[in-house]
Formats: sequence, C-alpha cells, structure tokens
Amino acid sequence: MQSLLQRFNISLVHRYRASPAESWCAAFFREQKASHPLPGAAAPLVVVEAADDLYFYCLQGEIISALCAIRPVRVGRFATRRLIPGASRSLRGFISGWLDRHIFSRLRWKSLYDAFCDEVGDRVDYLRAPWREISWLWRAWRLFRGLESKDQLSSIRVHGIHIGDLVIDTYLRFKPVAEVNIRDLYLFVVLQQAVKDIDIARAYFRRAAPSLYLATYTTYIQHGIPARVAVALGITTWSFANAQEFGTRLTPDHPLQTKRSARYAADFADFADPAAKIVQAEKYLGNRVAGIADAATANQRSAYEVRTRDVPDVRGAAVIFLHDFFDSAHIYRWMVFHDFWEWVCTTIDVLQEAGLPFFIKPHPNQRAGSDVELHRLRRKYPGLNFISTDVSNRQLVDAGMACAITVYGSVAAEMAFLGVPSISSGDNPHASFDSFHLAGSKEEYRALLRHFADLPRDPERMQFQACAFYYMHNMNLRPEEQDLRDRIIAFFLALVGQEEALRSHAPSEMERIFSNLHSAPGFRHFVDGLAAELNDAVPTMTNSRPITGTKSGANRPAKSPTRGGGPAGRE
Repeated sequence: MQSLLQRFNISLVHRYRASPAESWCAAFFREQKASHPLPGAAAPLVVVEAADDLYFYCLQGEIISALCAIRPVRVGRFATRRLIPGASRSLRGFISGWLDRHIFSRLRWKSLYDAFCDEVGDRVDYLRAPWREISWLWRAWRLFRGLESKDQLSSIRVHGIHIGDLVIDTYLRFKPVAEVNIRDLYLFVVLQQAVKDIDIARAYFRRAAPSLYLATYTTYIQHGIPARVAVALGITTWSFANAQEFGTRLTPDHPLQTKRSARYAADFADFADPAAKIVQAEKYLGNRVAGIADAATANQRSAYEVRTRDVPDVRGAAVIFLHDFFDSAHIYRWMVFHDFWEWVCTTIDVLQEAGLPFFIKPHPNQRAGSDVELHRLRRKYPGLNFISTDVSNRQLVDAGMACAITVYGSVAAEMAFLGVPSISSGDNPHASFDSFHLAGSKEEYRALLRHFADLPRDPERMQFQACAFYYMHNMNLRPEEQDLRDRIIAFFLALVGQEEALRSHAPSEMERIFSNLHSAPGFRHFVDGLAAELNDAVPTMTNSRPITGTKSGANRPAKSPTRGGGPAGRE
C-alpha cells in the first residue's frame, strides 16, 4: 500500500508541479514582461493557442517578449485541449485522464501562461449553460446519424468552416484506432466536441477582436478549429509546425500547417539558374539517401541508415511504405483514402488479385500502438512479406525493387532520386511534378497498382525533378530565413529531445538555448513584420469589443451576455 501511495504522490506532483525547465522558462518570461511598460486599453490584442507543450510555450513566449520590446500589446490565450487519447477504452482511463487534463495539468499550464498573458481568455473544457450543451449534443447527433460514408464525413462543414478532415484525424488519433467507423459512438463524441469548439471559438474571437492569433499545429480539432475560425474572421493567423520554414501564414485557401507546394514545379522553372540549384539540392538529397540526417529529418530515425545485411529478394517487386496508422492523415489539401488502414488493405487486395509481387515496410518512426495494427494486418492477410525497418531503403533499391507505394510520403522524392518510380494517393509536396504518379481517385489508384511494373522510368528526369522538389521544399529560403529555420529546429530539439536533461535546471544551458533563437536576424525580422502589421491593425469584425481584465483572471471564461452563463493542447 505504501508503494502505491508513493507512486500516486509522485504522479500527482509530476502533473501539478512545473518541472525545473518549465519554472525557469516562466520566470524568464515574467522578467521580460516586467521590463516593458504595461499596455494601454487601445493596444492590439495578440492571442496565443495555450497548448500543453513546452516547445510551443517557449516559442510563443519568445515571440510575445520580442513584440513587447517593440510596441505595447495585450496578450490573451485560447485553450482547446479536451479529448484524451485512449480515454474511451476504460472508465479508469477516462477518470484518470479527466483528472490530469482538467485539474492537475490545467492548473500547472495556467500558471505557466500567466507569465506572459495578461488578458482574460477562454477555454473549451468548461461546462456551459445546459441548453447550450444540449444544443451541441443534438446538432452533433444529427450529423452523426446522417453519415453514410467516409467521404461524407470528410466534407462536413459547420458555419461554413470545413471540419470533416479534422474530425477524422482526431477520431483516429484519440480513440485511437486505425480505421474510421462511421457508426462508432466515439465518433459522435468527437463531433460533439467539434461543434462545441467551433461555436466557442467564433464567440470568443468575435468578442475579443484580436489582431493576431499564434497557433501551434493545425491538425486535429483542438488546433485546427480555432485556427480556421480565426482565418475565417479575417484575423492574421500563423502556425509554427512544419520543418521547412519558421512559420506558415494561414489563409482561407491554405489553412494548413504544411508549406505551400502546389506551384513548386512552375516556380522552379522560372528560376534564372536552375542548374546551380539542382547541384545544391543533389548534395543534400544525396546525403539523405546515404543515411545522413538533414534539417527536415534531424529528429527522426533515418530510413537509409544500414543496420543489417539481411536484405530480402525484392527484384521486380513493389514495396508498400506504411505510414503511422494514428498520425494525422489529412495534413495536405485532399486524399483518396481517409485512413491509412483502408489504403493499405486496398493496396494489398489489388496486388494480390493481380498476382503481383510486393513487400511491406513499416514506418521507421511509428508510434508503439501501430504494432497492434501490424499484427491485425498479418492476421487478415496471412503470408505477407514484411521488411524489417533495419533494412535501409537504399538497400532495397540496390536489390532491385520496382516501385514505391505511399500515400504522400517523402520516400517518393527519395526513390525518384534513386531512379525508382512511385505511386501516391493523396495531395503531397511532390504533386506538381510529373515524375511522381499521383492517383486522383480509387479507380485510378487501382489501375496504377496493376501496372506498376510498366511505369515509365527516365532516371535522369526523375533525379532532376527530385532535386527540384527538394530545393523548393527545403532550400528555397533567403539566407536569414534558412538560418532561422535551422535555429528553430535546434530550439525544438533542445527543448523536446533534451527535456529530461533540462530538468537539472542548468541556467547557462537554458540561456544559450533562448539566446540562439532570439539573436537570429531572421527572428528579429519576423517579429518586426508582425509589429508593423499590428501598427496598421484595424478590427474587421462587427459587434466586437476589447476584453478587459487582469492577469489574476487569465484563462477564465469572460462573462458576456452571449454566454448565458455560457458560451463561451507536440501531438
């Protein structure tokens, strides 16, 4: 019993009490805030997404501190983390998750965000007036009961804002499960939360009238819904969640955290010196397929590092490169299959029916839960040929593989560089180049699979386009932008990859981590640009008024006639 109580106490303290690194960061931001004058009532409002994530907390704090050094701003926060991964599997998991998210961790993160937020904000995990909760349940139930297909689910809009893709990815990640079941009651739970989130986000952003919203990810409903609401209301919105650039400005035609890629081929063709850029890209892409990590893969296990010499005979065969079953599938504009399970099962069915040789290689950086789905795949299709993740992709190419099959993976460009064609079935950064075979429908995908051995091979053209893609995706930045991109990746790795080491609270190391970011010319230029926009900011929303309040009231829902008591977080 004593051991159980000790474990419970350690767990409770871990959730409630800030770590040494978190405490240092909060003290650092309080000191920065104290050195700047208090903002006036007319100062523009900047709202941050209050995610339970040390990296994004520190990044937002750095941006806010730098902004305050240039001009007064009011800072609010909007918190949306509500659903708990795996909580639907047991009552015990639901209760422990609820206590963690809604009592212990919430109090800790509220205190941390108080360090640089001084406006009353809002969060979605408060209960609202009973009639409003009933209304959200009823609206979600009508959506749920009317579902007839995944395509219909994916296309759902509420108040004109597309949320179906976010609902699907949230269901897959937080259930968690590998395939969408439109009759699963947990999908109804996600729909209800999405309907509630969008109403609360619209009410808050209209009432607060912020000039700037700093989002984290744009995936899943807790990140994507407030970001899309802000964009729809004309609020300048930035996301900071891809490895190709420091920040992505969101727009109605691109509310995604991923880098804009639809014009890569056309824009590369417009360069005056494409040959020189090909030479630059060839060096870096060549290093990647040799197992040397670049900036975009620095925090991942390389798929090209040789760890074994036991390579299967893949001559003339296709290799299916699996994705993490629970990862956010809809990170690009569209996809043919709405979950990776349906995609891989369709692929296997088509290849087996056609009598074509193929192998399956798991994702090298998949979550532990994917192992269960791999066992389920083996049970459904006995005799499948799996390739160990210890076998490098370069070894498979050298062994004679004929085609790579993916949904939208970076493996397509890597294979093209090595002279192997690929088939994909969703929008992806390679889509504008014709050397990559992209299916726009299930029928087209099946046809490409049946004839993978006959796909055209022009190694020189494929390598050229692979390098052109790589340059546009990873290198098409001004020197200060590239320097900032590299520094933010180092900032991420220091705060996330070495978080355990930082618990020892070494002030000099923490100061070095922060100084490396805010001393970057690109960071200062970025913040100067935000400040210039705030100087010209004019609220565009009607029937809105500034929120007033003090830091002691931060993170509590604002009282408003529209609330009726009422309406109103690294994945």
